[in-house]
Amino acid sequence: MSPWISRRSPYSALSDTWGDLNQKGLILVGDALFPVITKSLEVALNHLTPEDKPLTLWIDALCIDQADGVEKTEQVQQMHQN
Repeated sequence: MSPWISRRSPYSALSDTWGDLNQKGLILVGDALFPVITKSLEVALNHLTPEDKPLTLWIDALCIDQADGVEKTEQVQQMHQN
């Protein structure tokens, strides 16, 4: 489980495997800037995030270490369980 989610809580999943992977965007999560997201994810988050309440998302590009093949394989195998 991601360190961002310390307990089971309702969330929506969003996959960042669409759009032009060469166009980069920027988001702020807590106090941390993530400059390595795709522009398509940045646009989606701007449209999906309500201003009046928190939104909990599980985003594969942020929650799975994309450089770690073992972690990616393990996480993909667990996706159907969550």
